[in-house]
Amino acid sequence: MTVYRCPKCGQIVMKNAKRCINCGLIFDSKHEPEPDEEDGNATKLSKKEKRKLIIFVAAAVILILALFVFSYLSQRTSWTIEGLL
Repeated sequence: MTVYRCPKCGQIVMKNAKRCINCGLIFDSKHEPEPDEEDGNATKLSKKEKRKLIIFVAAAVILILALFVFSYLSQRTSWTIEGLL
């Protein structure tokens, strides 16, 4: 199964498609779909998208670690007034 990318919006389309299902571009001699080197299983991310993804993953990891540390400390520490005196 050969897939291509729409030259207008980048949507993955089948080789024999007459038009893009995303933007409606009709494929003719002027607008032919471009071959997709990756078999359509994954899309390329721009540098900006990669940066956003890395920041999101890093923030998620930090949040998860903070929750584990807080959970661990709250189990070991008595938060009562008697414990502070």
